[in-house]
Amino acid sequence: MDKLITIATLLFILSLISERISNFLKLRAKEGKKILWHWKWEGDSEQDKKQWDLFVMKLTIPIGILVALLLKADLFTILNIKEETDLGDMLTWKNMVLDCTPDGWINLLWIVIGCISTGLFLSLGSKFWHDLVDLLLQIKNLKKKAVDKEAYAVENIKELDAYIQLTEGHIAQMAIKENYATLKALPNFKNVFVGFKEEKGQSRKIPVLELKDANTQNVPKYLEYTLATGTKKKIQLQIITNAGPVQVSYDPGQEIYKHSRKKGTYGCTVKNTSDQKLYALTCAHVMLEGRFEPDKCKGDIGGNIRAKVKGTSLGRWTHGVQSEFYDYAMIQINRNQLSKIDPSGMKPVPVPYLQVEIGSNVYFKGNKTKKGSGKVLGFINEGESESFQFANTSEEMREMIKIGEPTTDNYSRSISQKGDSGAVLYDTHDRAIGMIVGFNDQFTYAISMYKICSDFKCTVH
Repeated sequence: MDKLITIATLLFILSLISERISNFLKLRAKEGKKILWHWKWEGDSEQDKKQWDLFVMKLTIPIGILVALLLKADLFTILNIKEETDLGDMLTWKNMVLDCTPDGWINLLWIVIGCISTGLFLSLGSKFWHDLVDLLLQIKNLKKKAVDKEAYAVENIKELDAYIQLTEGHIAQMAIKENYATLKALPNFKNVFVGFKEEKGQSRKIPVLELKDANTQNVPKYLEYTLATGTKKKIQLQIITNAGPVQVSYDPGQEIYKHSRKKGTYGCTVKNTSDQKLYALTCAHVMLEGRFEPDKCKGDIGGNIRAKVKGTSLGRWTHGVQSEFYDYAMIQINRNQLSKIDPSGMKPVPVPYLQVEIGSNVYFKGNKTKKGSGKVLGFINEGESESFQFANTSEEMREMIKIGEPTTDNYSRSISQKGDSGAVLYDTHDRAIGMIVGFNDQFTYAISMYKICSDFKCTVH
């Protein structure tokens, strides 16, 4: 089902491009300007209307084929799309190497035929593909509802309609919103968020409550929420006990550090869009030996604070930000080190914070955890915060991504450890998700890479 949704969504987007071009040309024809086949709108007679309909048909099909050919949108390749397929690499001719052998020409012919086929499908119009995507998404939601016992605990068709219209994510958010005051009043309350759980091969979005200790007395096992009809329904509440404070993970890594041996991870290289210079990214607390001192890393730092990688001077720490939302440092790389810097292999533009999917797989390379992987399991919600333990103080941090490895007991466990601060998390499409800043027993916490790149005005190199 997910594959069909991806294919239909891609064709919907391509049909929008084709339609915009067609509408531009049709508008010029309406204005009496000759285009393409030297045709222009003449009047409102019945014959003119028939000619117009014929013109629109003649226009839409070739424009669709042209768009498909320009983007190398080969239908045969699209139909074989996989989860790990990079659409940016698929929809381009730049990676195409012309093979002048008979097999090479046959392969090229099939690509052209595939693009023509895509163009014919695009001529069906964006409304067709929009409705198809909507239908597939509804079927996906209904499939989950079909095995949900709550769907059958209704008294009339209006209740069923109201329940079916809600996705799992919406239900979890509604339940948290309606019960937030009660949960927050618990003496051992730490945080509550929409999380992720796998059951019998099915992934579900559920409300997750973090408690500071193991006392679950007076903690509800289910949260009530209200449908549009006024009917009360329940959703299971996942409870995490003994959720400790978050530690920043700056020691004992093996990679990037200042003058002391308090170490962290060299996350990746970024290119500033203003000065076009390359910078090494890590956490500001790594450069501050685990401390939270925002006044020492404001804007352009200057001075001569240098960072080292495996004992070799990498560059000078020039920019940094520490706040309730950020904890990053930018090290301007020495000219004599530029030739030694390899591209990260990640896409230049990270995934926007609000588009990070709960349940998606992520990976990283830390200097303590050589190769790590896990899933996005939740977020620190807007307006909420969690305490992070730095070397000199505790600070409330906001809008972090929670990563972990799902477990059968106590929800999840962290995928990072001390020394991994600064490591960059990326998804199956090699898109940067976030930068690791801390961890506790249950989660690894990351700052959105999209937010870092937006704040520093840079791209991943």
